[in-house]
Amino acid sequence: MANILYSINRKTVMKLYTKRDAIRVLNKLSIPCSKKEDPFMIIMNNWDYEKFRIVTREIALSINGKYDVTQLQHLLDKRTTTFDEYSQSFGSTPEWVFGNDWDTFSKNHYRNNTPKDIFLGDVWKNQLASNLARETSKVMELFLVMTNEEIFPTLKNSGGVDFFFKGNPWDWKASKGVGKKFIAEQEKLGKNPKDIAVSNPRLVAKSLYENQSEDRFGCEPRHFIITLNEGFITNEQLLESLSSINFDDPINLTFKRNKTGESYTTTCLVSYI
Repeated sequence: MANILYSINRKTVMKLYTKRDAIRVLNKLSIPCSKKEDPFMIIMNNWDYEKFRIVTREIALSINGKYDVTQLQHLLDKRTTTFDEYSQSFGSTPEWVFGNDWDTFSKNHYRNNTPKDIFLGDVWKNQLASNLARETSKVMELFLVMTNEEIFPTLKNSGGVDFFFKGNPWDWKASKGVGKKFIAEQEKLGKNPKDIAVSNPRLVAKSLYENQSEDRFGCEPRHFIITLNEGFITNEQLLESLSSINFDDPINLTFKRNKTGESYTTTCLVSYI
């Protein structure tokens, strides 16, 4: 997707807004749009990045908006409550028992004739870890949009783009770690994975692109926000880490798709919390 700082096409406008949102934005900017007209085309023909950024942020951050600022404390409290429930039963380090691989998990428990209470305990442990990751991701996106005026958020939940920064599109990807493959590769070389990740984020990004699941494969520009520390990050630590994120240090990257061997070139950002 091209930079939209100076112009935009209809397809990209439709990544930014639903039809309802598009009409709302036009109304706020006092740009006429009759019921018979295409609001996406009108936005395209009247494009002014700064004006649309300001209005779109106002809508996104308003009450009941996509990034409703009044919900931040609620999300932080919910995140703490979820961790407290997890820690009371499973310890202080959130752990996904089976991640997204439900089928293998289920088969293993079936073969091992796992007692029902242990099986359900593992399911709930995974669900709480998953809930915590979702809540952390929601806090992350809301806080970053709220505190960075340059962020131009999409109002539509579109795959492949969450926001624009200085005209360039980005897709947020929160990760609970640098990835098992990256860790295994570095340990095989006798290196400390965390040290290498900090000193060479390009290697981490390349590994995350190359080892992504095939059913959700993509080469779009991504902003990886990766948790480096084991254990729970407090709300204070999380917000402090997010406050120091730099959006002006993109990495140009070429990687290969494991399934086909085809090469892709993309741009990414890597931030650690």
